[in-house]
Amino acid sequence: MKDTIRYRQNAVLGVRCLLGLLLISLCCAGCATYEPIRGTYRDRAPKILVDLPDGWLRFNPGRPDYVMTKDGLRLEKIVIRVTRMNKKIKGTDRVYREDMLPQEIAELTLGLIRQREEYVNLEVDQIELAQVAGREAYKATAVYTHGQGLHKRMCIYGVPISGYVCEFAYEAAADVYYDRYWPVFERLVGSVRTY
Repeated sequence: MKDTIRYRQNAVLGVRCLLGLLLISLCCAGCATYEPIRGTYRDRAPKILVDLPDGWLRFNPGRPDYVMTKDGLRLEKIVIRVTRMNKKIKGTDRVYREDMLPQEIAELTLGLIRQREEYVNLEVDQIELAQVAGREAYKATAVYTHGQGLHKRMCIYGVPISGYVCEFAYEAAADVYYDRYWPVFERLVGSVRTY
């Protein structure tokens, strides 16, 4: 009788362990993935092309933003974000309007960033006019402390193209990584073109 009870307890324990391992493997299957990038980024909606940096990795290819890194997301990342104008921005009632000036687009973008938990003490250094793909754009620079205490710098270029706001953001650890990959980001922004 005791052997039967012990056998059943061991069987139940074995099934629980098996289910636990199955659950862990399913969770890991949805974890962040990286894949090498090469060539040119193409977005068919606003019809833009961007030359991608060699040797970088794309983070989680299933997400709508195109996120890439060289040494890891905590150290640096470049993000290409394309948002349709006159459509509610996820999680807000705000929209990018077609009649907005580049500085107004910058203010809205920076306001949305300030609302996110991982951007502590965001301080905007400057917002200025720029050119991206031969069009009037904005360039905004800021500093902040990441939610885990790392001091970072950020630069965002944003340009309205064909009913979309196309933004190119660079964030990196302030001390070393920002200056190291700044030329890579500037080349990427300089390569933006329409087709």
